[in-house]
Formats: sequence, C-alpha cells, structure tokens
Amino acid sequence: MVAALYIAYNAHKLKSVYWMWVFIALAILFNPIAPFYLSKSTWHDIDFMAAVIFFVGLFGIKEGDKKIDKQ
Repeated sequence: MVAALYIAYNAHKLKSVYWMWVFIALAILFNPIAPFYLSKSTWHDIDFMAAVIFFVGLFGIKEGDKKIDKQ
C-alpha cells in the first residue's frame, strides 16, 4: 500500500493522472485498515496483476501523460 501511494504521489507530481489513479486504486485494494476478503485464488490473480502494473508503471509513468486542462 505504501509503495502504491508513493508512486501515485510521484505520478501526481509528474501530472500523469492515469497512473496516479491506477496506483490509488492499488493502494485502496491493499490497504490494511479495511481489508478485502477474497479467496486465495482471487488474491493470487490480483497479486500477479499488481506486480505487472508495478513493473509497467516503472517504465510507463512519464511527465504529462494525461494533463488536466485548467479552465
């Protein structure tokens, strides 16, 4: 959870809105305060997908991927 929040914060600083929300969702999913109770096989799949997202995010987060237009 902490790693996902840290990456979301860095994505926010880089104005990469898509990646920020992806990692916020991961932080919510893996939070220790209000845990989600799912089967072991479901968690296995989620863990694998989260690992892939972290790996892709390592190379995919770039400055200004999805900038929010100020009006």
